[in-house]
Amino acid sequence: MKRSHRRQSAWFAFGLLVALGLAYWAGSSAFAQAPGGEDRQAAVSLRSRALSVPPDRGQALRAVCDIPPGLSRHVIVQLDRTPTAEEREELERSGIRLVEYLQNQAWYASVAGGLAEFSPVLERVRGSWSIEPADRLAPRLR
Repeated sequence: MKRSHRRQSAWFAFGLLVALGLAYWAGSSAFAQAPGGEDRQAAVSLRSRALSVPPDRGQALRAVCDIPPGLSRHVIVQLDRTPTAEEREELERSGIRLVEYLQNQAWYASVAGGLAEFSPVLERVRGSWSIEPADRLAPRLR
């Protein structure tokens, strides 16, 4: 009787581990991609709208690259990862000053004009968006 109970307990534990492993795997893959194949982690939700990175690189960088030289604007930029202190300094030297963190690697940023799509500093930028009046602005940008 004891062997039977141990064997049942072992199979139960094994089944539980398999079920937990499958649930973890299914959950992580379900959150990684939205139904349209879009990366959910790339979405930035504001009160006024949801921002997603366009597939076209030129369009993704439009808000940053369309600023004329000599001017600067506040925009929303999304980076590929959280920048280190050195990377933040490099971004700032190149004309991108991160002002306030939003979510999902997105920031309100002050960007100097004159950046071209092929600028090396823009390799870290996944997407950029103009700030619209309906967007909730960071207190530092008002």
